[in-house]
Amino acid sequence: MTFGFIQTIYFLLGQQASDSHSVVIAFNYVGLVSSLILATACFLSLFIVYGEKIALTVSALFFFSPGFLEVFQSGHPTLLSLALFFASIGAFESYNSDKHLSNFKFFYAALAVILFTFACSVRGDIVLFFPWFVLIPLKKIADGNFKNAAVNIAIRALLCSTALVLSRLIAYQLLDPSKSLQEAPFFETWYKLNNLPIGAVALSSALGFLTVVALLFTVIIYCISGRRSVNLLRLVGPAITITIGLIVWLPNPVPARHFLPVIFCTCLLLVFMIDEMVELSKKTILILCVTVIVANQFLSDFVEPAIVEYHGQKLAIDQRFIVPAPIGNTYWRSQMTIASKMRAAEFGDRIANATCVVNLIVISSEAPLLLMSFYKRGMKPEKLSYTAYHGMKRIEMIFDSRQIDIIFQDTGARMDALPIVLADPRYIDYKIIRDPFVQLRTETLEIPKERTTSLSCQE
Repeated sequence: MTFGFIQTIYFLLGQQASDSHSVVIAFNYVGLVSSLILATACFLSLFIVYGEKIALTVSALFFFSPGFLEVFQSGHPTLLSLALFFASIGAFESYNSDKHLSNFKFFYAALAVILFTFACSVRGDIVLFFPWFVLIPLKKIADGNFKNAAVNIAIRALLCSTALVLSRLIAYQLLDPSKSLQEAPFFETWYKLNNLPIGAVALSSALGFLTVVALLFTVIIYCISGRRSVNLLRLVGPAITITIGLIVWLPNPVPARHFLPVIFCTCLLLVFMIDEMVELSKKTILILCVTVIVANQFLSDFVEPAIVEYHGQKLAIDQRFIVPAPIGNTYWRSQMTIASKMRAAEFGDRIANATCVVNLIVISSEAPLLLMSFYKRGMKPEKLSYTAYHGMKRIEMIFDSRQIDIIFQDTGARMDALPIVLADPRYIDYKIIRDPFVQLRTETLEIPKERTTSLSCQE
């Protein structure tokens, strides 16, 4: 899904890609720049398609929703994918508005295809935005331009299909197809109907509780008013996108950034219906937006913890330490930090209790936390040293007669530490255990049976 983004980051970093600190900095810088581009491109695209008032309102509700703010604070590739997607919309709308067969028209068309392709390459689930984008011309039917609308829809569908095909071709060039098929099946692994209640909570939190209330109230008023304006066609594209997004992600709601297409199109629907029913000044819109944004964040930080505490352990997916909702800012990060410490403490306790395992190599992404867990148990090493180890970091410790070395293996790293350890003559008599929470980008070796340990002294 994110092959384009990861390949680019590691390609640009070169040899520095083995340094986790450099990778984290690169990801965060890309996320920051992508967010700035995304905000600009999204507003301009909406401005071209719907006008200033709708563009301002939708942008404010979307970019300040708890779900987007949580992603905004990371270097996640979704940000870059969305930035490229909305930039491609801007290029396409420029192509669309050029009435002459000029060189600029072909330039805009080519640029739109390229940006769309890169958006799909960076993050494949950007395709959930396609129904909204393709059906934007439905509003032209209101002006009696049925033929023009149909042609425009066909061109947009062709653009999306071309970008998707090109991104898959690029993927096959960069990735080994035989390995890409080894991923866990989506429906068997992640798609759990038991998660529907949790999905509803996660979506409500990501969208903002006050936004949800405002949407329900607006839908009721809109239906009671009996309006049958031709502008109703504007709702079709966002409604289809929301429906598909709910079908795909409600049973798999973790993490809540899955719902970004749903959040965006829900903001569109809300603004469309309000715009249809009442004429509001810019000042009134600003006051309402600020009120909704502040209230959503307040509820996210003060109400959500209670919901998560009640529902957090009820995921059908075995993800014990993942909070199934975007808690806006502080709560999410504190919970994930607590979860990491709990994992390290449990793993550290198992290592400490396995006194029969005299020589041990631990491959873990939580080396500092493991060391902290030893100290908390009163296990102060007689010898402690930090050394470089084949481009990675190593902590060497001696406890009485036990030698425990921790190889710091970053989650998401390209290089697996195990082959290096197995080839090292110094560790020929050491047992090896890999932290179960370490996930690598590359295919990993199995620890040889004679070298593995369950950290149980009764084995």
